[in-house]
Amino acid sequence: MSDQLSEEDREKSNIILLYVLKELETDKSTAEIVQSLVQKGLPPEAATAFVQYAQRLDLASPRASRYLERSIRAKKYSARMKEGCGLLVLGALITGATYLFAEPGSGFIICYGAMAAGALYLLIGLIGWLANT
Repeated sequence: MSDQLSEEDREKSNIILLYVLKELETDKSTAEIVQSLVQKGLPPEAATAFVQYAQRLDLASPRASRYLERSIRAKKYSARMKEGCGLLVLGALITGATYLFAEPGSGFIICYGAMAAGALYLLIGLIGWLANT
């Protein structure tokens, strides 16, 4: 179902599939799940396809939904790591540039806040990503 999808569409599909799995775990009927997906804006054909896909692969188990949840969380932590790297590099570049262009004996800007926040985001992202992969 998701072999030819872009990364963004695959993530959206995983979120919808996770919703369907949680609904199947509560023993709701197929019609009720399809109706709730349609009310959320999904076309009826797509809603039916998601429900059938989950049932056909026999994914309606807590283990499958935990896997999807972990996959979604890992992607969010990966984004947090990228934000952290960006802040860390930005802070280092600004600090380096102001030091490089500073007159002898004058001051320069140290962006320790951006570097500290970047390092913290990087660390939080790394720990979360490792815990969810």
